Amino acid sequence: MIDVTDQGWVYNPKHGGPGEADDAIPGVRLLQVQGRYILGATDSNAFRNLGSDTNRVDSYFLLDTQSGKQTTYSNLGELQSATQPLGINVTLVPIYTLYSKYRYTWFDIVALLPLLTGPAIAGTLIVRRILRVRKSRELVPAAA
Repeated sequence: MIDVTDQGWVYNPKHGGPGEADDAIPGVRLLQVQGRYILGATDSNAFRNLGSDTNRVDSYFLLDTQSGKQTTYSNLGELQSATQPLGINVTLVPIYTLYSKYRYTWFDIVALLPLLTGPAIAGTLIVRRILRVRKSRELVPAAA
């Protein structure tokens, strides 16, 4: 997704970026990752509907990520029939929901820790210093 959260691309970065790869799938609105398979629903007029937050879907796909084979279906029933022998129950979700689920991982937390640790230590030292200065002022008798 770029700039909008209601649609995106599915593509293999080994074959190029979105719009460059022959096996890229544009206009994806609904998505499901199930083992080696990616299932989804697309809007063929995605560019025209860019940012409109519409749920318009006019085709479905099943992508086998191991073989790279992509099959397109005209309705949800056909997709469900194709996934039944694979033992997949179709539960497509909006693309942003799936993106959010996989976006942040343990690596992001580990990468963020050094950025937060320095300011936290500095803030603690500043507060401790301020408290010491206040305490020392209380101990000094007031001049007459």
